[in-house]
Amino acid sequence: MGFVVMMFGMLVALFAPMITTLFRFQEDTKIGFSPSESAMWFMFLAFLALTLGFYFIYRLTKKSQRIIAGILGVFFFGLISVISYNQYIYIDNAYIEVGTGFGGKQYAWTQVKEASYYSTADDIESYVLKMDDSKEIEVVFGGLLNSESKVHIRRSVEKVGIEVVDKRDVNYN
Repeated sequence: MGFVVMMFGMLVALFAPMITTLFRFQEDTKIGFSPSESAMWFMFLAFLALTLGFYFIYRLTKKSQRIIAGILGVFFFGLISVISYNQYIYIDNAYIEVGTGFGGKQYAWTQVKEASYYSTADDIESYVLKMDDSKEIEVVFGGLLNSESKVHIRRSVEKVGIEVVDKRDVNYN
């Protein structure tokens, strides 16, 4: 039974971010969505918390300790999962939204003060957008952010009068 629950927990940990994304960001103006790199690490920690909770349910002898271990495991799984789901970059026609774990902040395209485009020899492409509050947003392409998102960011930034600085790797052929 414990093995089945651990496998179910792993499936929830892996697929829940994609499913919540599909429900949260289904707007006609959506250009792209990408979870942050640290979101997957948080999902691993959430799965670990759930696994530890179930392990202690199995190993502890007193019923009250088992209940507390189960509640704590599920609580920490839920808390860390919510933090993971809220780490993202969402690109829309009218704004960019950055999820930081406990909430998100929307930036209008007019709030971009500097924009740099990076391309490396490994075909990793990204934009670094410096906002008017000095926050830097790095948008890495690949996966859920495709070339349409890349073109949209360049157009949106240039529309508000910001020149995009190309910073390609010098060894790039």
